[in-house]
Amino acid sequence: MSLDPLSAWAGPAQPAPHAFWADAAGAAWRVDAGGAALFLQRRTAPGAPGGPRHHVFRALAGQIFLGIDPALLPGGYALVAVPLPGTARRKADLGQLRAAAPSPELARLCEDWAQAIAHGLPKPPAPRPAALLARGETGALEDGL
Repeated sequence: MSLDPLSAWAGPAQPAPHAFWADAAGAAWRVDAGGAALFLQRRTAPGAPGGPRHHVFRALAGQIFLGIDPALLPGGYALVAVPLPGTARRKADLGQLRAAAPSPELARLCEDWAQAIAHGLPKPPAPRPAALLARGETGALEDGL
């Protein structure tokens, strides 16, 4: 029987009634009940959210998500977690968690997070077909372009 690596987190799960910035590099959150939708959103000067949210991924009970330093994200974006109704979560320092309970289970949870975030981040648009024209040369566009 494997030990739950996240049982090393001190304290009971806390209700998560409001959205919060998941911007502390090295922080980890475990969703014990409910879930949290994670978005990229611009942050205004005083730290308030501004502009539209861009959905990245949804963490459900039993999953973790990690803080991302906004300095690593372009355009003033930061990661915001929006709890679903009834969500309970725990926060821990990832380094302390690793030291207290190194395990394949923790590695799997972190890998799941990395895959989810990689799939959810915006992708650049695919390049359109192009034709180079010489000076004075004309070309025709296909319908829809």
